[in-house]
Amino acid sequence: MLSNGVIFKGDLEGLIIILNDQLEFNSIKEELRDKFIQAGDFFNDDMIVKVKLGRRRLSTEEKKELLKIFRAQGGISVIEFINNDNSFVEAKEEGDTLLVKRTIRSGQTVRFQGNIVILGDVNPGAEVVAEGDIVVMGHFRGIAHAGANGDVDSTISAFRLEPTQLRIANCISRSPDIPPNSPGTPEIAFLKGKYIIIEYLRK
Repeated sequence: MLSNGVIFKGDLEGLIIILNDQLEFNSIKEELRDKFIQAGDFFNDDMIVKVKLGRRRLSTEEKKELLKIFRAQGGISVIEFINNDNSFVEAKEEGDTLLVKRTIRSGQTVRFQGNIVILGDVNPGAEVVAEGDIVVMGHFRGIAHAGANGDVDSTISAFRLEPTQLRIANCISRSPDIPPNSPGTPEIAFLKGKYIIIEYLRK
């Protein structure tokens, strides 16, 4: 008989999974597997799943184990882990590119050892870190770090760039106090010498 260690709830964006932070991790893991077996083919393509951890702090290995269980189900596009302190977003990997089909909110972080493409906005207080390029199909107002492994050829582009901070490889640039007027043309940030340059993307 299953305990209340794992609770599934629906919301407007997808599914919320609440993990009891008082139970041992192995018990939670086994109950989560059982719940997925019971759910059968419930998960549709690109379903967003939020996992509420309460006061639980996952180790790197525990996080990998949970992600393995989620990804085995199929039909899950975005997995967001939320505890009492912060939020971390996982998304689909397409080769060397991570595709995130949603807006990244304040307090959320997206990290990937490759390129990151976000189909949405990046709000103030959110952070995106990639070892390759960062492409945002929306308004970028958070913190971006492209070329996190030292790749000076990495770029950051968005429909509109108004970041709190831009970083490419080891170079950092902060947003001006008064953002420039944008003509509605996508913008790209790249490294030129020791400086980060922002230009409009033109055909």
